[in-house]
Amino acid sequence: MNSLSPRAAVGLFLIVVLAWGVNWSVTKQLVQLLSPLWTSAIRSWIALAALFVILGLSNNLVIPERRDFPVVLSVALLHMTVFSVLVAAGVRFLPAGKAVVLGYTTPLWVAIAAPLIGKDTLTAPKVAGALLGLIGLAVILNPTSIDWTNGNVMLGAGMVILAAISWAANIIYIRAHR
Repeated sequence: MNSLSPRAAVGLFLIVVLAWGVNWSVTKQLVQLLSPLWTSAIRSWIALAALFVILGLSNNLVIPERRDFPVVLSVALLHMTVFSVLVAAGVRFLPAGKAVVLGYTTPLWVAIAAPLIGKDTLTAPKVAGALLGLIGLAVILNPTSIDWTNGNVMLGAGMVILAAISWAANIIYIRAHR
C-alpha cells in the first residue's frame, strides 16, 4: 500500500469526518421520503460504486477468498443491512443527535456480551471502561431531555439500540473467526 503525505491523510480524514457527521442527518431526511429499507439500499449502492472506483483506481481491489465468505456475509447482513435498516427506521422517531449516541453504543454491548458468551475475559480495566462509557452515554444523551412517555420515541430508541447490538454481535463473530 502506498503511504500518504500528511496533508493527504488529513484531507481524507476530514472527508470521513464530514461524511459520518452528515450521514445521520441525511438519513433522517431520506426516511421522510423513502422506506428505511430503500434508504439503506440506496446509500449502500452509492457506497459500493464509490468504493469499487476508489479501490480499482488505486489497485487495491481484492476479492475475498472462499474461506472468508462467512465473515463477509456476516458483515453484509448484521452490520451493513440490519444496522443500517434499524437505524434508518429508528431515526424517524428520534432526533438525529440522540440516534447517533445510541447507535454508537456498540463497544459497550461488545464489552458486556463478549465475556458472557465466553469470547473474552472480564478484567477490571474493561469493567471500568464500560462503566465510564455508560456514564459518558448518560451525560451526552441527557435522559431528562427525552420524552419517555412517547411510544414512538421508545420505539425509535429501541430500534437504534437493536442496531448497535446487531453490530456488536457481528464484531464478536468476526473476532471468533480470526
